[in-house]
Amino acid sequence: WGVSFAPRFTQLGLSSALLFTLPLGFFIIWKYQKLPTFFATVISFAVPLWIVNSQLPLQLLLDGTFVFFLFIMATEPKTTPVIDTQEWLFGVLLGLSLALWFYFKLPFPDLLNLVVLSGAFSVFKWVKMRSLMVQSQ
Repeated sequence: WGVSFAPRFTQLGLSSALLFTLPLGFFIIWKYQKLPTFFATVISFAVPLWIVNSQLPLQLLLDGTFVFFLFIMATEPKTTPVIDTQEWLFGVLLGLSLALWFYFKLPFPDLLNLVVLSGAFSVFKWVKMRSLMVQSQ
């Protein structure tokens, strides 16, 4: 989370760590085909906040910590869904939960949203695999 403490570009207020985070994040998203998760999370996060606040949360979307969370953690290939429909659902739920968290300033951290959703999708995957194993016997 040290991205927030990196030196900032004075004119834009952007963290210099974005120079490393963005290329690495785009590489992960592209290599592991996590575009549905990325787009669903961004859209379902930005649109509700835009509707409520009458402006896009661009400063928040370009914040170093949020970019690291979105590009690296939310699209991590080992713990997030791999099927496109599940990726879209995961991204929408993550984006909406983050929007609610930011709007209502809820006491639990945004990382908890990711942990809970990843856990829920892992349990879903396990139950589905278990039921397929039972059916094949």
